Amino acid sequence: MIRRTRHQARLFSVLLIFILAVGVLSVFGTAARAAVVTSPSPPAGFPGAAAVASTGDSMVSMIESSARFEQLANGVQFKAEQYSSFGYSWGPTTTSVENVILWSANGDAYIDTQVVVSNDTIVSMDYTNTTQLGFEAGGSANWGGYQGQYCTYEIIGVCTSTGSVDEAYGNLQVPNNFAEHSALGSEETGACCALFQWVGVANASGGSSYLVQGGVDFICCHLPIPSEANSENLSLWTEFAKCSSCSSSATFIQPYSWMSGVGGTTIDTQIYPNANCGAGGDLWYIFWSYNGNNAAQSIECMRDLPTYGLYITEAPANNAYCTAGYYVNPNYYCQIPEFTYGTSGLSLTGNICDGSGCENLNINSNPITQYYISQGTQDTTTSNIPASGNSWTETWDSSLQ
Repeated sequence: MIRRTRHQARLFSVLLIFILAVGVLSVFGTAARAAVVTSPSPPAGFPGAAAVASTGDSMVSMIESSARFEQLANGVQFKAEQYSSFGYSWGPTTTSVENVILWSANGDAYIDTQVVVSNDTIVSMDYTNTTQLGFEAGGSANWGGYQGQYCTYEIIGVCTSTGSVDEAYGNLQVPNNFAEHSALGSEETGACCALFQWVGVANASGGSSYLVQGGVDFICCHLPIPSEANSENLSLWTEFAKCSSCSSSATFIQPYSWMSGVGGTTIDTQIYPNANCGAGGDLWYIFWSYNGNNAAQSIECMRDLPTYGLYITEAPANNAYCTAGYYVNPNYYCQIPEFTYGTSGLSLTGNICDGSGCENLNINSNPITQYYISQGTQDTTTSNIPASGNSWTETWDSSLQ
């Protein structure tokens, strides 16, 4: 006969309760949830990554032989990069245009050219020296918005397992007011920050490792403006950062003609892999859509699976040019510009996807993190997302530093 001590009996009881609890919890566990939005797919009419790359590659020699390119290149050799040089614009009210980005050998300069697909007419050509421009979007903690993970298994509303992220997309409202700080102070006033809005994916929290991102930006106020910017100081941009401490720079792209006058409107933005690349890698693309027209741009081949989606309003500083803003002896520092959409803040939305479908950014138990921009003092507020929702508001609320 086996005799148990009181201590053994107590341990046995605890173990039995634990086993029963696990059994009960597993009954309530959810391994898969119904998708609330459609699975990843490019906007209708996209010819595919292979066709875009082939068209762009066929235009390189024509671009390089143009008088404008020879003037901008100034004897320096430029080349196409397999996974980041080609983009495409199309839609019902615009002419199809190929975007070709050619890079210098050391990667510190590029020439961005847009060409009408039907007749090889060069629409625009811009040169950028990334060292002089100096913006590294995602390279600072000056973020407002959210990052999220896709929960693959939950028990009674608590996420116990997350999976890879196959797409991040959302709506980016374009400010209709973007200006220097209006207050006056004893020191020289004004903004020396840009405003970047973007979606992205990463395989570490905060984009600290392998961050693929892109969106729209507005630069003014004592900072060098990209040559690609239109009359509203709007540019498109992408960036691939291998780690938070690695050197990288945003690649700016001339907004297409159908993007004129987008202030105070909404641009739908999605980022996801559109083709295989390398040894088991994914070629990540970004898509911008507005009023029925679309643009796409390849970003980079990424072999690591991302586990986070990011939906961000950012104010990346460039203190090398910061001669105005708030002053802390002996330097001036970044002062985020005022921005509004109508008479209020920016209302943003975000959705996140894995291989089984897509859902609202914070539906049920998806782990999310909230950010706000803070430079000296807090510059923005980020509202909470309602339960099972996907929208929030970024509000400019800074007083002069």
